Amino acid sequence: EAPTVPAISSETSSAYSDRGLVFNNPLEGHVRDYDTEHPSWGQTAEVAWQAILSRPFVAGGFTWTGWDYRGEPTPYGWPDVNSHFGILDTAGFWKHRAHWYLACWTA
Repeated sequence: EAPTVPAISSETSSAYSDRGLVFNNPLEGHVRDYDTEHPSWGQTAEVAWQAILSRPFVAGGFTWTGWDYRGEPTPYGWPDVNSHFGILDTAGFWKHRAHWYLACWTA
């Protein structure tokens, strides 16, 4: 039974990646640029959005996060200082997930 009150998802997905990389490299703080990496409490973009799209009462969602940022280094700790959650890297370049989102909403 669907609720009668519309809902929206926030901090959706919580996947991490680095632009253009094929392999993970924990020693250098690099995460491959595929929608396969996520923390135990998060999901890939594809999995998270399937849950939203399959529920007509959910209006949409906001991905976590728009941009990579310094601080909260995830998935690696020090000396890595970057959070790799963004769909854009720290320079504003698109990662693969940004293109996936564009393809989903412009088809």
